[in-house]
Amino acid sequence: YKQPNGFRSEQCQSCDDCKCDEVNDQNERLWSCKTPYINDDGDCFRYYYPEDDTTQYLYETYPMVINPIEGVMNEHFVVWMRAAALPHFRKLYGYIEQTVPAGSVLTFNVMANFAVERLQGSKALVVSNSYIFGGKNHWLGTLFIT
Repeated sequence: YKQPNGFRSEQCQSCDDCKCDEVNDQNERLWSCKTPYINDDGDCFRYYYPEDDTTQYLYETYPMVINPIEGVMNEHFVVWMRAAALPHFRKLYGYIEQTVPAGSVLTFNVMANFAVERLQGSKALVVSNSYIFGGKNHWLGTLFIT
């Protein structure tokens, strides 16, 4: 996965100086953004997507999933779009990099943006342990070792 040919972005020194409406000598827009993109750290970026007036890019279709700077290089989106080989499957969204003590209460905010009922599907949030051979069934890992 990569950004389209001709894509460019630039981090601005400050959000006040980040203008998307600059034009060149031929009065062509230098940036396709209407407003600068501000990431979670407060950094501002302006960006240019080629053929923006005739193409709808993924960041425009899925703004809550993809930002215009990462595009399809967003790890969560890549996993989500990868085709599953079987009708019943799990897709890893993320992982917790610290020990969670037994009895802890975990809270998740889930935004269900894609309806699966018409496809006779369902969704679930699974929290699992991770082992060297995966997280679904550690018995299988024991079988491979013995």
